[in-house]
Amino acid sequence: MSLSNNDLIKYLDDFFEIYKNRPIKNNFGGMGINHCFALYSILRSLKPNLIIESGVWKGQSTYIIENALPKSNIVCLDPIPKNRLFNSKNAIYFENDFVGIDWTKFDIKNSLCFFDDHQNAYSRLMEMKWWGFNRAIFEDNFPDGEGDCYSLKNVLSGLGHFNIQMSKEYLPKGKNKLIRKIEEWVLNRYYWRQSMIRKKNDVDKAALKLNLKNYFEVIPLILNKKNFWGRDWSGYYELKNKPFYSNWESNKNLLEILSSMNTEEIKNELNYCFICYVEI
Repeated sequence: MSLSNNDLIKYLDDFFEIYKNRPIKNNFGGMGINHCFALYSILRSLKPNLIIESGVWKGQSTYIIENALPKSNIVCLDPIPKNRLFNSKNAIYFENDFVGIDWTKFDIKNSLCFFDDHQNAYSRLMEMKWWGFNRAIFEDNFPDGEGDCYSLKNVLSGLGHFNIQMSKEYLPKGKNKLIRKIEEWVLNRYYWRQSMIRKKNDVDKAALKLNLKNYFEVIPLILNKKNFWGRDWSGYYELKNKPFYSNWESNKNLLEILSSMNTEEIKNELNYCFICYVEI
């Protein structure tokens, strides 16, 4: 099913009411309002019976899923359950990775996978296809030169993901820097096809396009002046479409949500990383 931003915007008023009552007001390290809206509106549009959430963190996204589709079934995957602050009555929780679950035990005919786990998106799609899944949302869809996983944007550009961590702000320091260099040398030298490292190539792009029926990036509601990495929204960071709003102070719902936050909290809340919906 093809989606458009016009399809999603009709769910905005409902989303605002849900988001104002979110259980976790400071979801630092997790999704903010832009990605939460993308998740909520896609779920409302597609109405899957089963949602697989890989990467739970504090549980904010689980709250969004539950309120978007109150009658849905949710399978939550996260190796560190102690971080969880919200638990859904509709969810089954596992500490296994996506590849560690026997999905034949679930009815996946009308399902959607939501990946917020900083794993290799290209490999995830192959794993999905093996089990019979065909729809997914990828939250960590990093632009070229950023992030700690091989994203679909990396695949489609053909530029690869040649360091474990591409963002300079998050590189290891001290002796860990040397350890990381040695690790990356080994991966590049012997295992460039495995999940942590991808050299520049067009093979992955050709294979992806062969299997990809739909790729759609949800535009943000509102953006910070600089992106998550402190750079302008141009070049690798350029958006295909403008945000829904140019000024949050002019919207009563955004004003209600953001006005009590300090500058750093607003910056975190408005983060955006080209969240996308795909069908294979």
